Amino acid sequence: MKRNYKIWISLGILFILVIVILIQEGAFDSAQSSENPGYIQNLELAYEGRMDGVKAIIGKNAEQYITEPVIISYLLGGLIISDGDVFLFTNGYFDEKNMPISGNVVMIAKSDAYGIKSGMDMEEVEKLIGEPERIIDFKDEPVESELFGINTVAYYEVGDYEVMIEYEVWGKTVVKIYLSDNKQNPGYPIH
Repeated sequence: MKRNYKIWISLGILFILVIVILIQEGAFDSAQSSENPGYIQNLELAYEGRMDGVKAIIGKNAEQYITEPVIISYLLGGLIISDGDVFLFTNGYFDEKNMPISGNVVMIAKSDAYGIKSGMDMEEVEKLIGEPERIIDFKDEPVESELFGINTVAYYEVGDYEVMIEYEVWGKTVVKIYLSDNKQNPGYPIH
């Protein structure tokens, strides 16, 4: 009887060691997708407010990400800072001396991100990241979008953020990928 008891204890210890080793090796990392229905692996950085190839993080001050040359313009109620293919939409403004106050990053836009490339069609994107929560074809809307014009936009909810993929209205190919902290349909004109 004592011998069976020792075997069961040994097996229990061995089982615990195997579980600890598997956890350390990351064998249970994929459990996140099953714990969070709708989790999209290719959009992993988006869940953190980030976009691959971009240093900026949603919610952080944009000034620390500004490099030369920089283009500053005003759209959707805030400053847009661009240094090439990356556009940082902020809640910044121009002060009384017409000097830009950068504000925090509220949206990031880029042509290629999360494995999605400019020129891909909707079907290719959906194979990569699945079907969107919603699609808005702005040419059918009563008001043209200040950001997207008459293009089509697919929306994917990713935790506290939203990924928006803008498609050219006629060919339905990717124009830009956006990451926003605003789930209130960015792209409509501010009234």
